[in-house]
Amino acid sequence: MNSKNETQLASLRNIRNSYLRECDWVMLSDSPYKNNLKPWEGYRQALRDVTKQADIYNIIWPIKPV
Repeated sequence: MNSKNETQLASLRNIRNSYLRECDWVMLSDSPYKNNLKPWEGYRQALRDVTKQADIYNIIWPIKPV
């Protein structure tokens, strides 16, 4: 992998990690979503998989559940 791609992946990981931190609270035991975590679990997994997309320069970001 060339340094341009490595830089892009590092940038994606920073953005992804920020999105994950924004919804960490949802996974807590006192979360209002504790009885319906499936959409959030799917969203968080999709975020973790972002760096596996074929074109790392045109990322399709998952949509956060409401």
